[in-house]
Amino acid sequence: MDRVVAFIELRLIAAAALFALSATALDNGLARTPQMGWNNWNALACNVSEDLLLQTAKLIVNYGLKDLGYQYVVLDDCWSAGRNASNNNSLLADLKKFPRGMAAVADDMHALGLKYGMYSDAGSKSCARYRAMSEALNATGRPILYSICNWGEDQPWDWAASMANSWRISGDIWDSFDGDNGTCPCDGPSAWNCTNTGINCSVTNIMNKASFITAKGQPGGWNDLDMLEVGNGNMTDSEYVAHFSIWSVIKSALLMGNDIRKIAPADLAILSNPAVIAVNQDPLGSSASRRWMRDNIQMCCPPRQRQQRFSVMNATLADILADYTPNAPELKLAWEVRDLWANRMSNDMASAIIAGNNSTEGRYNSTETSYADGLAQGNPLLVGNVTTTVQPSGTITATVGRHGAAMFRLRALTTTTC
Repeated sequence: MDRVVAFIELRLIAAAALFALSATALDNGLARTPQMGWNNWNALACNVSEDLLLQTAKLIVNYGLKDLGYQYVVLDDCWSAGRNASNNNSLLADLKKFPRGMAAVADDMHALGLKYGMYSDAGSKSCARYRAMSEALNATGRPILYSICNWGEDQPWDWAASMANSWRISGDIWDSFDGDNGTCPCDGPSAWNCTNTGINCSVTNIMNKASFITAKGQPGGWNDLDMLEVGNGNMTDSEYVAHFSIWSVIKSALLMGNDIRKIAPADLAILSNPAVIAVNQDPLGSSASRRWMRDNIQMCCPPRQRQQRFSVMNATLADILADYTPNAPELKLAWEVRDLWANRMSNDMASAIIAGNNSTEGRYNSTETSYADGLAQGNPLLVGNVTTTVQPSGTITATVGRHGAAMFRLRALTTTTC
């Protein structure tokens, strides 16, 4: 019996997160866990070409990222040269960027054992054709994951699960942990039922919006918090750790959004943490839900303490197991606390991998053993390091750096029978 708890130290929020059960979504056999891969937009926008995709795909394989689960290479906008009026207005590839056409690029991805995704839009006919696209994709007879984006407008978490495998819940992310330039409204408590999604949304802004709808994510269909910004250079290491942790426990798609050709060792180490990825890829598919929110910086600390380096946070077993009744046997158990960031890859090892001087031996390989099987087997690379034991009715305490995260897997030391 496992539980996962994450302590996130944010601008105005300290959040304890754990999993809640949810129902079944679209069953087309895909996205039984959130999709993982890479998308060019955050780092490169329209600067795309077939050379970029092939170079990136090879690095995803060579750096061991494919075998960690990053299998989708997704080409975003700016690949098309317009439409072919003589052929049902079908989209045309920009042959300056993709001289061999898009099918050849897809063949290259498949030859590397990867999957290929492309951006498209309904164009002048509006974006109200989601179901038509879903039906057209399913009619091909090929397994094609369908991810839709209307930036959270019209509350897609309430209707998209019947036709898509994931849906964006907010305006586009930008490389900022809690920055607010006035273009992405509805932060904190005002995030509930926000109808103006905005643009340039920070990590904490998106997390606040997601916190109200985590139960909408389920195997086959997921809340998409947008691509990862890890490695794009505008956040601290602690902020990128927190960003990756939040996206993982909420069960968002994990699509790397950096230029992997220029990846730094510390960023490769974050993206390569199998213990955190295993939370995202847990076959139970239950997304984190926020148990409490405390504006401790404004209410508990004077202004001169706003830049404090560390916060001591705690959560009782009653907080963590809040979906159980007060007399549930689970509350009477002792729990082993395992740190999921304890075995983060060293920068030296990451540097050696980037330089091509280190094999992926000893790293987790989800191609050989799925995350579901690895978790069932208690693989030490996935379940983290034991830090302490919390006794029945006890409290877990974590010291978390400013804009950082601590993430633990709780394993019951004994079991009970009913």
